Amino acid sequence: MHAGRPVVVVRFAGCNLSCSYCDTPEARKPCDTADVLGHSGATTIENPIDIDEVISIVTGRFPDSRNVLLTGGEPFVQSEAAVRLGLGLRLKGFGIHLETNGTLTPESKLARIAFDFVSMDIKLPSSQGGRRLWQEHASFIAFFKGVQMAAKIVFDSKQLAEVKQALELIGQINPHLPVFLQPVYHGDSPAMDSEVLVEITRQAQAMVTDVRVSLQMHKILGLR
Repeated sequence: MHAGRPVVVVRFAGCNLSCSYCDTPEARKPCDTADVLGHSGATTIENPIDIDEVISIVTGRFPDSRNVLLTGGEPFVQSEAAVRLGLGLRLKGFGIHLETNGTLTPESKLARIAFDFVSMDIKLPSSQGGRRLWQEHASFIAFFKGVQMAAKIVFDSKQLAEVKQALELIGQINPHLPVFLQPVYHGDSPAMDSEVLVEITRQAQAMVTDVRVSLQMHKILGLR
């Protein structure tokens, strides 16, 4: 929904899932150091990092930025830290976007005001070794009711039946929730014929009111 906007990315370590198509497997586990990358160069700092230090880095290194994306790994593995960071940066005038797998509902109700926008994944069973996460996703959507949010479904041409199940779930809970259909990438190209993507998008319109195709812009632009 906010594709094309400049953003500072804060990547959390640790994840409660192991998706078959994960493109950032190095973020699944905590590490002893963290890299700070920017126009002024790169530095390495020790982990764990205090939330106030993260806020200081963002405001000091990226003074012209207005948006911050919290991603992972999975930010809600460190739920308290993610909420504190979101609230702290919002007070500094940043717009805070959260990217999450949508399976861990935070305990703190402050999470509803910590983020300006929440992008959640709907994880298909075949990407999780058969594990079904429909109930976790339903609880997550219900928790963030009233917060600007969108759902993303990453899939390939062998998962179309599961995509329909995911769309039916969203349609039952909140049919007006924006849904982004994103094909799995092999290298820098979508692993799917465009005709298949067009057809599943057409079918999705019968279940949700706002469905869009999403491509990985950073790969199209050759950014890492």
